[in-house]
Order: sequence, then C-alpha cells, then structure tokens
Amino acid sequence: MEGRNALQRVKLLQVVWVIVSCIAFSGQSCLAGGGPRNVLVVVNSRSSISKQIADYYRQARKIPPKNVLYINCPEAEYVTKDVCENMIRKPIYDYLSQPSMNDIDYIVLTKGVPLAADYGDSTGRYSVTSILTCVGDPSIMKPTPNPYGPYSLPGGVWLPGPEIAWSSKLPLANHRIYCVTRLDGYSFDTIKAMIDGGLSAVPGGTYLLDKRVNVTGWYYVVNERLGAGDGSAYAKLIANGADVFLDQTSEFKTGFSNLMGYFGWGSNDPNYSYSKFVGNTFRPGAIVDTFYSFSARTLNKPSSINYDSLIAELFEKGACGGNGFVSEPYVSTATFPNILFDRYTKGFNMAESFFGAMNELFWKSCIIGDPLMAPYATPPQVTLLSLDTPLTGTNAKLKAYACDESGVSKVDFYIDDELIGSSSVGPVFEVTIDSTQMSIGEHKVEAIAYENTPVATQGFAYGIVNVYNEVSKVKKISQTFAYPDGQKVAVSDKVVTLARGIAGPGFYIQEPDRTAGIYVKSAVTPIEGSMVDVVGAMSSSGGERVIVADSVITKATTAALPRPIGINNSSLGGASVGPYTQGVAGGKGPRNIGLLVKTWGRVVGIGDGWFAISDGSLRKSINVRDFIRVYSSAVPPVGAFVSVVGICGSEQDSCRNVAIIRTRNSDDVAIIRK
Repeated sequence: MEGRNALQRVKLLQVVWVIVSCIAFSGQSCLAGGGPRNVLVVVNSRSSISKQIADYYRQARKIPPKNVLYINCPEAEYVTKDVCENMIRKPIYDYLSQPSMNDIDYIVLTKGVPLAADYGDSTGRYSVTSILTCVGDPSIMKPTPNPYGPYSLPGGVWLPGPEIAWSSKLPLANHRIYCVTRLDGYSFDTIKAMIDGGLSAVPGGTYLLDKRVNVTGWYYVVNERLGAGDGSAYAKLIANGADVFLDQTSEFKTGFSNLMGYFGWGSNDPNYSYSKFVGNTFRPGAIVDTFYSFSARTLNKPSSINYDSLIAELFEKGACGGNGFVSEPYVSTATFPNILFDRYTKGFNMAESFFGAMNELFWKSCIIGDPLMAPYATPPQVTLLSLDTPLTGTNAKLKAYACDESGVSKVDFYIDDELIGSSSVGPVFEVTIDSTQMSIGEHKVEAIAYENTPVATQGFAYGIVNVYNEVSKVKKISQTFAYPDGQKVAVSDKVVTLARGIAGPGFYIQEPDRTAGIYVKSAVTPIEGSMVDVVGAMSSSGGERVIVADSVITKATTAALPRPIGINNSSLGGASVGPYTQGVAGGKGPRNIGLLVKTWGRVVGIGDGWFAISDGSLRKSINVRDFIRVYSSAVPPVGAFVSVVGICGSEQDSCRNVAIIRTRNSDDVAIIRK
C-alpha cells in the first residue's frame, strides 16, 4: 500500500464533512439493528455454487424468499465496467427500488458473482462489493469511471457522528448506502463452515495484533492504530474486556490457536512466509484483516503455495469474516483496526464493524462473510403469547413478551412475511389486527424485538397462529381452494368473465392478473367485464369449486376482459390443490379451472351443443378422454382445425374429473383450416 496524493485527499475531505454532518443530525427513526429481513442475497443464475451457497445461507439465517435476487452475469472473478454496470449493478438497483425492499440494509453476494471490475482506473480494478455500497443512488448510472471519486470517509462511515446501528436510510449526503459483503472462499465446505461458525459464535478467544517495526510515513500512521497508545486497537480491546496479544517486535507471529481476531501486515511484513501466515487457527466468529494491498485479488485457490498473502487462506483456518483488497488501495485507505475491533466487541455485527472501519466507498475493499455475525451481541429474549387462541373478529390481539437488561425499544409483528404492526409498550407488547381481512387457517407469525441500545440488536420469535371467522375475507381466489364446503368467503374486485349459468344461474369470475378463477352460483348475473364483490359459501359441483352467493355487488365495468391464457389440451385443468379442491384426472401444473383460456385442435366429434377437439397431447393411459369437449353454440365440422377461447371447466366422466371448455359466444370458435 502507498500514500494517496495530498491534494486529492483535501478534495475528498470536503465530501466527508457533508456526509458526517448529515449523520450527526440524523433522527432515531433511521436506526435498525441487522436482521434477516434487512438482507438481500444476490445469486448468479449461471453459477451452481452461487445457488448452493444462497440456498444454504437463506435457510440458516431464515432470510425471506423475496429477499433473494437472481442476476444473470459471467461467473468470472474479473469483469468489465459494462458488465458490472448492466448485469450486476442495474438489476440490483432495480430490485431495491421496489417498495417491498425498503428495509434492506445489507447486500450479500455469493461466490460466482464477480469479485472485481475494471473501471479504467490506473490503480487497478474496483471491488464489486465496494461498488455496490453506492447502488442505492440513481446517479450511479452515470458513465464516469468512478462517480464518487471515490467517497472518502476518514475514520469510518459514522465517525465523528454517533455510534449507532447501521441503516441504509441514514441521510448520507442524500445517498442511500448499503453494507455489502460476499460469502466466498476456496470451496463450498469452507463457506458453509463460515456461515455455521457465525451462527454458533460466542465471545472468547484472543485477538492477535502483529505490528511492524521501523516504519515511517503512512505505514507508521496505520501501524500505530494497532497499539498500544490511546485509541489504538489494543487499548480499545482491553477496555472492552477482550484478551489481546500485541506484538511489537520484528517477528512474524504464528502458532496461535483459538483466535477471535487477527490484524497484521501479511506479505508487507519483511519476515512473512506462507507457512507462518497460515500457522494460526481461529474460533467461530473470528474476523481478520491485513495491511496488504492485494489480499483479495482472488478468492479462488492458487495452484501453488508460493504466493503473497491471501485473506482467503485464513478462512481455511477457521476465520469466519474478513476484509481484503482486490487491487492497490493505498495504505491511507486501509481498514482502521481500532474501530473494527472496538465495534465488534461492543456487539455490532461483522458488516457494521468493517463498514465503520472503512474510509472509502466505491473503491478496493472486499468484506467477506455473513454480515449478521455478531458474537458479542445481546439480543432481547422474545416469546410469542397465546398462539393456541385463534385470531377472530376485527379486534384480534397478537402478543409477545420481550425483555432485555438494556430495555426493548419496540417489537415488530409479521404475519406471513408482512409487517402488520409495531408496539413500543412492554414487556407484553401487542398489536390489534382485523382478522376478518385474513384467510382462515394457519398463518406464520414472527415477532422481532429491538434492544434499546445504539447497537439495536434484534431478537426473534417464530410461531403459527390460527385465524377463524364465520366469513373469511380472502385477497386471492386461490385462497378459497383450501377451504371445505360450507365455509363462507368474501372476495373483492374480481372480473366477470362468463355471465351464464352452468350449475344453476350464475357466472365465472377471475383475478385480473389471471392467476385463478371460480364459478359463482347466483340469481344475480352481472355483465361480462364487470368488477364485483362476492360473499357466499364454498361448495363443489362436477369437479369444480363454486361460491354459492349470499350477495353480489357490481362495482364497475372494465374496458376489456383479461386476455385468455394459451394452454395445450393436456395442460387444461391442472393438478389438485389441497384436500378440498380436485384437479382433473392426470392433471399436472397450476390449476386453471375457472380461467379464461385459449386452446386448439382438430375436431374429432360433434354433438348437440358441443364438439370435441384433440391436439394429440392427451394420452388414454393417463386421461379418461383423449379429447377436450367444447360446449358452444357454434359447432364446426369434423376434421376442421380450430382455435377455441372459453372458460376452462370440469365435468365427471367415469367417476373422474375431466377438463372441458365453455365458450361465451360463437366468436370464441375460429376455424383455422378445414
């Protein structure tokens, strides 16, 4: 590492003052302790190991499925600026721009996502993790090599502002900044061990600080951050009660075991050797870094051991998190070990600790490991209460007991991964919900308690609660398929697709997004294209589910019906859904009974008000019929090849359900050729 140009440093410091001033006056509403819901996992769809790591990490940390993003980019470690901008940064930016991603504070890249990108800087490649810290700012799409110059943050992102939990919503000079790490190393087994170690980590072990001797200039400045003066890493660790070994000799320290932290000079130490560098072993939760410029130039195992120090070697020895540099960052931009270890031993997570110890973004640093790893954190204890009591009515209560010796600032309640309310009054925290707006049956519940300290550590409780109401208000028609006959339901804002009765007077409705449809038995028959609200009891008729309506309210008429879904003969009907909603014989794939569809085939038979078609996709060994019966006022001649638009329905044949089509009018049948 070399020193930066003094004039450049002065210019960058002007940016710093704006950022730090904004942080110092930021409101408490921005604070958020790191948790699974704050993490976005990025997967390269071209990489099998990327998928494998993402799946393991998501399950280990209970990351919500919506917080996993697949991108399509080369699997190479090094890519061009265009690849990074268009295939990595842009899809991530677009995904984070969704309102549902507003709580993301951390981005985790998985092995297989490129490590570094060439932005045309003479100093070398930029780290993709560091580039993505700035992904929340729309101005990142400008074509300049480095739109931030890079950002310079002496003493870490927060300093000299308050020491608080990280949130991407902190007003950093109007830029949304994320903590970005990557789960990477020489193999899946190593990365899995890093994840597992982070989950099982507890305080303990020794911190090894290995200084150099006889250094000057910037080397002297960063060397003194290790110890033993006031404000050094050594002094901070001692003050926080940690066990520390500070070496101030010329010897390269090796042979230590049970290390919780390590900071040395790597290949920049005159007495470095590969065997000495890999001669220490680490305990779960250990973090590592060095004052060496190229320690993360690759995260793939080199073919020979005769090479300069790589931070990934220490993951093979048990370390669970660390930082390295993909190319020359200059020693003046190196990690501040005094901030890093101070934050970590105060309970901040690994990502917050390294991020607070960095002084530049959009640059060369690469933080590796699970961002949520926090062995010194003291999360609140949380217990969900009264889960055996069903939620019912408009004033149902969801409760949780939460406690912490530092107090609990609030508890957030989630049902089926949606935030439904927060409470700041405890120790029994509760929210009131209108359970009539929820489908009956089991729902996943989660309570997240926040420690009332600057660290804001999160504690979690998970459970299942039952919802029961005489009338179940469902958001989606598909939810009614899980209900037995007799259960009353209420559906709103559904479109009428066929205003003609099949099982008595009535009509078909479906979702505007074409995901599900159902028949409504009713004396009221709205016109096709109407938007309606329906309340009634679930029933079954001829293999179809039916709502026997108590009330039908017509709200509006749409400009056009949803487009029919094109489906071949064998896919009509679909599979069963739960114990109460049957599919057709041999049915596979999504249920499409009740939906407006389009299919095709040759006319193989005719009857009174119907004709049969076949496209050759049905097999007698699986299906009762090798044709689809179409009920229509227009009956084409046998042998004609036709296309048909209508509602996919079901009827019984030989005690088995088979798919049929019900057309709306003669225009729904088109002869393609005779």
